Amino acid sequence: MQLSPLTGKVTIVTGASQGIGAGGTAVAVQGDVSRAADVQRLFAETTQTFGALDVLVNNAGVFAFAPIEAVTAHEFHREFTVNVLGANDAGGAAALRATGRERDQ
Repeated sequence: MQLSPLTGKVTIVTGASQGIGAGGTAVAVQGDVSRAADVQRLFAETTQTFGALDVLVNNAGVFAFAPIEAVTAHEFHREFTVNVLGANDAGGAAALRATGRERDQ
């Protein structure tokens, strides 16, 4: 039997609130990717528990299924903050840890 190329890898999956089917040791860290402090805590808890991070899956996302004329400024900002800034913050935190640096607070 051939092992998956991810066997033994430390992986963060954002937005994985259900149905992920973890096939190894896993911990759940509750947080909101639209909050930079939560993203930093996610990475800190992961590296404290498992060591160096190998893989990031930016899976968190939100979308209002509504006609464009019904999308309010508040909803637009909510989607942008989660879908763009959240992915940016998580990717940046992963990149900085991969190079041995941590994001300045």
